[in-house]
Amino acid sequence: MLRRALRWTLALAVVAVVAWLGRGVWQSGRVDRAINDGLALLSQAGTRDEARVLLEKWAQRTEESWSARREETIDKLYALRPADDPRVRSMLAWVGDVDFGTRGDDWKRWYENHCRLRDGRGPRTPPRQAVVLERRWEAPVGLTAWFSVILPLDGQIYVASLGESFVAEDDAADGVVRVSGADGRAELLFRPSERGRRDVVGLAAAGGRLYIACRNGVLYCTDDAGGLLWKTAVGAEWISPPLLLPAARGDAALVIGVASPGTVVAYSAGTGRTVWTTPLKSGRASGRDTGDLRTSATLTLAEVFGPRSSELLVTLSDGTIAVLTAATGSPRWTSQHSAGSIAGFAGCGANREACPPAWLGDSRAGLWSLATAGRTLELLPYGFAAVRADQNLIAAPRTLASGAAATPSLVVCPTSGYREQHASVCVLGLDGVIWRHPIGGAVWGTPAIADLNADASPEIIVAAIEPGAGGAARGALYVLTLQGQCVARVELPAAAECPPVVADVDGDARLEVLVADQSGMLHCFGTRGFGPVEWGLANGDSHNTRHATNAYAFGQAPFGYQRDWRPAP
Repeated sequence: MLRRALRWTLALAVVAVVAWLGRGVWQSGRVDRAINDGLALLSQAGTRDEARVLLEKWAQRTEESWSARREETIDKLYALRPADDPRVRSMLAWVGDVDFGTRGDDWKRWYENHCRLRDGRGPRTPPRQAVVLERRWEAPVGLTAWFSVILPLDGQIYVASLGESFVAEDDAADGVVRVSGADGRAELLFRPSERGRRDVVGLAAAGGRLYIACRNGVLYCTDDAGGLLWKTAVGAEWISPPLLLPAARGDAALVIGVASPGTVVAYSAGTGRTVWTTPLKSGRASGRDTGDLRTSATLTLAEVFGPRSSELLVTLSDGTIAVLTAATGSPRWTSQHSAGSIAGFAGCGANREACPPAWLGDSRAGLWSLATAGRTLELLPYGFAAVRADQNLIAAPRTLASGAAATPSLVVCPTSGYREQHASVCVLGLDGVIWRHPIGGAVWGTPAIADLNADASPEIIVAAIEPGAGGAARGALYVLTLQGQCVARVELPAAAECPPVVADVDGDARLEVLVADQSGMLHCFGTRGFGPVEWGLANGDSHNTRHATNAYAFGQAPFGYQRDWRPAP
């Protein structure tokens, strides 16, 4: 009886293995058929737009066949030589969020490192491009989000904290946390005294002062030791990080922000006195679905009408766009963008004769340039970063420095939900996508751009939210070259929404990378790099101007001069 039972058990096991292997062969065959179907369909495409439409039809028809075997699909598509076949490239962009055009060597290097990362190994990198990320310290700073501001100033790091729970009433941990750049010692430097939702949605620094915008509608000004100098009530929830407008002498003259549901207010940086108030005509009035305006208002400083002008570019998630005279708040131009914008504008810092004054990223992952013709303004389509319809832009676009007479490229991070794993870092030029590198989750925080390995070429640093064990979210920090190759990846214990920050935070003449995760910790990594830093902070510089010229200038301010940095008049 025992032998008979053993034989039956063995027979059943063999049947199960054969069935499992047969199912695998059948599923692999489904992947092959789906790929062949896509290649045949894309043969009918005459333009890029036609290819996108056909890919959507293909995905609707076949995604069930390959979505659960995504890595196998990527392997099989790569074997079809994407550098030689635009149809294969289109399918790889759709399935794997990757594109290197016709550059075979770039495809080969990407695929080798993709396999290494998939196996839990680090990327293989030429010695000159290697980036070393040494864990220095971690510090408790409370929760952060994609709009949070982290300011390193001459050895002290100031963090706008959302406390222990986002939008919770009377959260005792809300405030500004100060961290020592040398060893990570942290203290709650300033806590709002009013009751209610006291999340700090942003802070700016100038002249030894901190300007702290709180969700409860109060703007605080403190010295850099946290002593209150003045405060003023906005009258509604504050929904944007404060932007400091420099006066002609270089000091911060105005502190400007947006209050819900869309009023731009400017206060004297010295006294807190209201200087001007400008209500915006929001889509709320027309009954449109505006989304969550509380966390998606952006301000950008730009020279829209010439090198001596100074304008504010204001965006709300419902699509409201306004150009205001910075000194007076007078509206110069308003528009309603159909896609809406969370990412907002980035101000241009290159040659005005070759570049528009700013670029806008919208909620459908479209890029737009702000064109000027005399006193007339217009948004013109610049490029499209999304591959799939469910991708959008939360992270602001970045400019990449280039020659004085050339239009800089743009770095953007189209993303969807982290479980879908359809995020990427994408560099766009005048002719479209230059390269696209996949990120294994979602990207909400705006990337930093700095030279982390002293090779005279900056890297792109991105924080990501990725699915971990059991479906829980984890974080990851990626470092990419300007050619789109991954040279470092570090896992974090919790999701990383906040933009990474790059600066010399401890005075060792080397750059550090700061990244905050949703466990409430700020992580510091040491590097061997020492500049240049193009975009080191979430909003470009300590004044939050989101303007490339100021971002580059602040990024080059050496340790000991960061606190005294001032925008050019």
